[in-house]
Amino acid sequence: MTVSDAKQDVIRLINAGADGYLLKDMEPEQLHIQLRKAANGEQVMSESLRPFLQCLNENDEFDSKLAALTKRERQTLAEIAKGSSNREVANRLNITEGTVKVHVKSLLKKMQAKSRVELTVMYLEHSS
Repeated sequence: MTVSDAKQDVIRLINAGADGYLLKDMEPEQLHIQLRKAANGEQVMSESLRPFLQCLNENDEFDSKLAALTKRERQTLAEIAKGSSNREVANRLNITEGTVKVHVKSLLKKMQAKSRVELTVMYLEHSS
């Protein structure tokens, strides 16, 4: 139980293995119901925080896509997210611009993104 309804707190604690997340401002009857559910092994969540569970599913999906990338693709993605051009990525990773273009094309396909900007947004949203 906590007073914090901050999205990052909820996500961090659920990912760390918490069985639930209840806010202290719950009505006593509702608290009793939620505690009984928790005692029966169910995951409990204050109703106002339920939308954050969708974010957890999105993070899982992003993580599985990220896991499918090669090491070099992940490095390329990190450089793109910094705003680096193909030439800058090539210089930093000691590869040719042509190779960077191949990695970018592969990233777009694997991450199901339409542009470098979308890749960057996806990466930054899930890295924070």
